[in-house]
Amino acid sequence: MRGASSFATFVLDDVEDLADLPAIQEQMRADRRMKAIFMDRYDFLVEEYVEGPEFSFETFLLDGRVHHLCVHEKARVERLERTVLEGMSVSPPVSLGRDLVLEGSDHVTRCLAALAGHGLTDGAFHVEVKYWESRKRWEIIEINPRMGGSLINASVQTVTGHSLLDLWTESLLLPDDARDAFHDRLAHASQLEALRTGAPTRATVFLSKYGEKGRTVDAIRFEPPTRPPRILRVHVAEGTELEASDRGICLMDALWDADSDRLDAETDFLDRHATDHFHVRYR
Repeated sequence: MRGASSFATFVLDDVEDLADLPAIQEQMRADRRMKAIFMDRYDFLVEEYVEGPEFSFETFLLDGRVHHLCVHEKARVERLERTVLEGMSVSPPVSLGRDLVLEGSDHVTRCLAALAGHGLTDGAFHVEVKYWESRKRWEIIEINPRMGGSLINASVQTVTGHSLLDLWTESLLLPDDARDAFHDRLAHASQLEALRTGAPTRATVFLSKYGEKGRTVDAIRFEPPTRPPRILRVHVAEGTELEASDRGICLMDALWDADSDRLDAETDFLDRHATDHFHVRYR
């Protein structure tokens, strides 16, 4: 199963909704930005829906040992008719306490360890999980053999001081006599280890703003009078024609440092702050 940008991710409320899949597959084939990712595979997966908050672990495997560098919570999720928009991510999570987050970390570790016997022993992974609140258990949603998208790498670097991309590249070139020291670096950098020991950890909030499919951007701006983001990436300009596509079409990403001691308040403020000062107009 291959996917990109939450393409056609939706809750199947009625079996009649399956009739839309051929049209969505045609959108996927025509979507010039995403076509190469699918590699001519446009199949769908129907699975039981897991209710509850969603998280991602940014994880390294090296020599079969698991290192969780960072964990993000998808704090603002908007479900549209045929896709899901992930509007804000927060690290560390805000909706669950430390013990439950660590329980989730241990669950992912056990799952990855079980896959080691099938050859999954090395690499950088973006592991998406949910906490199924009604059943009081963690569920794996996706194990992506890559870094996370959007500003995940920038967030990890802000929190840990290390770029996932740089670490991944370095891990591919490690001589045998440097591997133990590299494991020590990963453990020392890990936000999850800091949470486990009660050590201070930095915090980030990053958000994404999305556009309306098939529209042409006339103007776009984000000029907050206070608290400018550490990182701002605007992906479109005046005259950009957005794809007529049922996926998340990202217009802008922005990342802030946040106060880890008042992360709930920081999340609420930055959410309002960005909404008030982000403006897009279509022709």
